[in-house]
Amino acid sequence: MAIRNPIQYHGEYDKGKKLYIQMPMAMHLDKSVTPDAYRVFGAIFSNVEGWEVSVTWLMDKCGMTKRAVQKAIGILIDARWIARQALGNNRYILHVARIKPFPESDHTKLNTYSPAVQKRSKPVSSPQITCMACGDHAEHLVDGVACQDCLQEVA
Repeated sequence: MAIRNPIQYHGEYDKGKKLYIQMPMAMHLDKSVTPDAYRVFGAIFSNVEGWEVSVTWLMDKCGMTKRAVQKAIGILIDARWIARQALGNNRYILHVARIKPFPESDHTKLNTYSPAVQKRSKPVSSPQITCMACGDHAEHLVDGVACQDCLQEVA
């Protein structure tokens, strides 16, 4: 028989503060859920139903960047632990699975929110430099005019 070791807690917890949260064991065992996604889920799961969350609130509670929170939310959606139901005006109801991930059919029905995609300007690409003699895109131009091969043919 394995030796078991008791846990003993120390310290007082301020009234009104959360001491712990229960997390679904199925999530703990879900290898597709990253540590950051687990942390975000814990922050969401620690509140009562009806509590309103935002990316900014999750950033504060989890000590994470906006991009990290957004990525974690994407992982949780892909793993079907959460679903976002569109309300309009960039708002949604956040559906949270309590015991195991949503069945795929239920998740598809609930997950109707698609975040507004911010348009990014395309990076300005540098113009292609071509050899004045052959017209090829030359990587190593001599004096910025012709490539080494063309110069050797002329010489």
